[in-house]
Amino acid sequence: MTSRRITLVADQILGYFRTGGLGTATTFLALALGRMGHDVEVLHF
Repeated sequence: MTSRRITLVADQILGYFRTGGLGTATTFLALALGRMGHDVEVLHF
């Protein structure tokens, strides 16, 4: 598989504060894509 550069844009990420399902999904999607060899960047606003 070809490695890709991926940017995920989200208003929630998993961290110090409790987040909803979107924050959890964004975080674990970024981790999974990174483990697959992709260069992942999360843009949090």
